[in-house]
Amino acid sequence: MTRAIAILSAIGPAALLIFWRLFPQYDPIWDVPILHFYVVTFFTFAAAVVAIFTGRTLSPQSPPRHRLLATAFALMGGLFFIHGITTPAAIIHQFNPGISWAAWLTMFSGGLVFTVASLDRPEKPFSLKRLRVVHMGLLLFYGLFAAVVAFVPEWLSAIDRVAAPYHQIFANIAAIGLWLWALVVLYNTWRETGDRLDGVMVLISAWMALATFSLFLFPLWSLGWWMYHFLLMAGAALAVFNLVVEYEQLKHFRLLDYSGALGLLVTALLALVASHLISQNAQDSILNEIQARSEALSRNLALEIGAELPPLANGLDQQLLTDNQMLFEDATWSARLAALDAGLLIIYDNGSTPLYVFPDVAHAAVGLGVPAAGQSSRLLATAEPLYEGSRGDAYLQTYVPIEQGEDIVGYLSLLQALPGLESSVIEARRVGLLIAGVAMGALFLAMLLILRRAEKQIASRSYELQQAYSELRAAEAMRDDLTDMIVHDLRTPLTSISLSFDLLQRTANKPEAAPLSERFLRDGRRSVVRMLDMINQMLDIKRAEANVMELDMDWLEVDQLLKQKAE
Repeated sequence: MTRAIAILSAIGPAALLIFWRLFPQYDPIWDVPILHFYVVTFFTFAAAVVAIFTGRTLSPQSPPRHRLLATAFALMGGLFFIHGITTPAAIIHQFNPGISWAAWLTMFSGGLVFTVASLDRPEKPFSLKRLRVVHMGLLLFYGLFAAVVAFVPEWLSAIDRVAAPYHQIFANIAAIGLWLWALVVLYNTWRETGDRLDGVMVLISAWMALATFSLFLFPLWSLGWWMYHFLLMAGAALAVFNLVVEYEQLKHFRLLDYSGALGLLVTALLALVASHLISQNAQDSILNEIQARSEALSRNLALEIGAELPPLANGLDQQLLTDNQMLFEDATWSARLAALDAGLLIIYDNGSTPLYVFPDVAHAAVGLGVPAAGQSSRLLATAEPLYEGSRGDAYLQTYVPIEQGEDIVGYLSLLQALPGLESSVIEARRVGLLIAGVAMGALFLAMLLILRRAEKQIASRSYELQQAYSELRAAEAMRDDLTDMIVHDLRTPLTSISLSFDLLQRTANKPEAAPLSERFLRDGRRSVVRMLDMINQMLDIKRAEANVMELDMDWLEVDQLLKQKAE
């Protein structure tokens, strides 16, 4: 059953990718860069943190290929985190080539680590020394790449200009080859060992090969392109889950480790949520202010136009505007529109047919249409300017009626560029992320210090409890030994008393045995005195331990004592 599910989980994505490749018209575009930023940034950060924590917790006795499984997703999560934070228009103003480099390097480096992991065979294990070298090399590679993306991304742009697209094609083909090689070798290893984790690594290799095809063959923002994001996250989740199930030490609760990993994830999540809320609030505030000003301007223009037009019975039409051409060609009117920085003004009839455009330009903005029913304005985003002379990539369209008395004779649309809106929102998102990150990071560090102290105290108390338990066991052993000694010592006088009573019973009615009876009685009495002395000695020990013993000093003849003890 499990094997069938694994096979279907690989066949399903492969079938979808083949279908979308053959019929691209059914592969819709889902262009949501901000969602891409938040989802990819958080989940890749979470995957990297959990993979690092899991790999750190694995014991040295675990096979190197299983430790490299955690290493692979720690590296891939870190690289894909760079892919997420370099999403255009999220927290950076300019395009950073690191976004594309991080994507295909994620697949290439992951395939490389899995290929190295496949070298660990049951008959020829991968040495721990070589494993440390691999870890150090990967850490150095990641640090260098992150530094280049952050500080000198123009180096990547220069390589792109010289080698594009051949370097990316080579990296993707090499990544596919590495994943397929790892798939075959790890499959043979799994057949030898039957180990659950080896089978999981085979399935993940198949998923990642499909993810590389998804990245390489499908256009940006299409569902086929989104597929590799899903496969990456699914692979990370499957790897961590099975590592936890396979290795018992991962199930043991460690206060500092678990709280540290969870605290990092919560810190990242809250920082991203705060960043989104702050940027959204900033965008809404800016838009509300601009919208109110634009609506007031549009209504004033509509009132002036309605007042200067002759009385209309059936609303505006093209013939009427032609007859009143001088009204709009008047220099004063044109100057007034230009002074208001009105952007693009369009007059519609009672439907949605444009009748007049100012400035008089033939441009795509004329065919934008009008806002939906009940809306007086809408925000438009476009990569191309909507009218000549505009510099914005965001526009606000305001749509108000032109009235004469109580009649609506037409509509006026005012299109204004918002060149600084995107920059303001990006800056607000960055500031929100910085403030929330610093605040939550400080709280996380404080919590970590408190937890570290608590863990030390718990460890100290645990050691003290272990010591107390050991001492208690030792005391119990001493008590048992003392009990054995007391029983042994008390048995001797009791045996003597019992024998004396038996002998007295036998000689009680025999006058000739009277001397023997006296001797037996004397021996029994002496045994009773001896037993009482032993009991008193034990009571004296208890009183001495309780510091309530009163000593009765007296002279004693040593030879008499020795003789008494000898008897």
